[in-house]
Amino acid sequence: MEAGIGDHDLGPNHGRVGYRLSPGAPTRMCWVISDSMNPGAANFATNTGFVDVPGVRLAYDAAGQGTDLVFLHGGLLDRRMWDSQFAFFARNYRAIRYDMRSAGQSETVPSSEPFTHHEDLFHFLEALGIERASLVGHSNYAVALDFAIAYPGLVEKLVLVSPGLRGYDFRDAWAGTRSAAMMQALARRDLGGAVEEFLSMWVDGPYRAAREISPLVRVPVGEMVTRAFHLSRLAPNCKGLEPPAAGRLDEVGVPTLIVLGEEDAPDVHAIARLIHEGIPRSQLVKIPDGGHTLVMETPKEFNKVVEAFPPRLTRLKPPFSQSRSRRGHRDGVARLRFCGMRKNSQAHVARGCGEVVPPYGLNRWPDIDLWRFSRVAHKSVNSESN
Repeated sequence: MEAGIGDHDLGPNHGRVGYRLSPGAPTRMCWVISDSMNPGAANFATNTGFVDVPGVRLAYDAAGQGTDLVFLHGGLLDRRMWDSQFAFFARNYRAIRYDMRSAGQSETVPSSEPFTHHEDLFHFLEALGIERASLVGHSNYAVALDFAIAYPGLVEKLVLVSPGLRGYDFRDAWAGTRSAAMMQALARRDLGGAVEEFLSMWVDGPYRAAREISPLVRVPVGEMVTRAFHLSRLAPNCKGLEPPAAGRLDEVGVPTLIVLGEEDAPDVHAIARLIHEGIPRSQLVKIPDGGHTLVMETPKEFNKVVEAFPPRLTRLKPPFSQSRSRRGHRDGVARLRFCGMRKNSQAHVARGCGEVVPPYGLNRWPDIDLWRFSRVAHKSVNSESN
């Protein structure tokens, strides 16, 4: 690949990305991200390249500084679906997005050998030297959830968007009919028909017509799916976590947020409720007017919800259990109260973001129950202030 300059539209929320390819380094490039919605915002240099894991070279982008926030795209989609999140979160995090095996620009070795996306993610993080990351995963049998169960020590917080779930059997007749129609279209080599069935099922949803969906969502999703249908044949033997996550939700011990659109299919709502009830102190947020691809349909609302979860909690160093001085308690309490201990915090966080069910809760770090710690610390602070 020759050195040169390119330009990429991030959509109406974040302007454009300019990039320059590095001479002599054909698998890496540097982008400069500018946020047109915030004229005073800083630009972010973005590293783009490939990571070699068994059976595939995974294409990725990384930008920003801070704790690692990794975005996992939905099934038959690719990392472009996160355009409206990548620039936004690079302001405060090291934002990372990548194309999974048989998706986007990743270079997949043709093989019938079984593989799992969560093991690919493990090798990907290992290659980048990431010891612990927050995960934001869309649909796709909840790869992020599988990873959090398989590698609990590597996950800081978990955001599941329009989630799927290994071990859950879809029951909605409408979804079953659309899925069967998509497979029939593929069988007769009607690629356009198969893509349209996918869009009907996973973009429009059961309650909206195609004309109600912005072409800024429908067109790029159609392009991603068209490409993915070709690539999916390269490595068709995708497996999931065993035993499946549906029976292991209580093993998740990190702060977990579930986000879904009110216009999504009934089965996705059922899965979200099942995950919410199964993961202790998780939070469920519903975005009005959003469907399965809500990250593209309602990016501002989605970004606001994810940015607020859990407010500042994961920026606290887990070493609360290592240093319990009075000063440490007081510093921790100030932040914990901001994270939802005060009664008005849920209204503050939820304002304009849709329904929050239930109020923000705190989860456990490995060596300390933050609920118990917060009560003791509050008592200590109150006694000192009187």
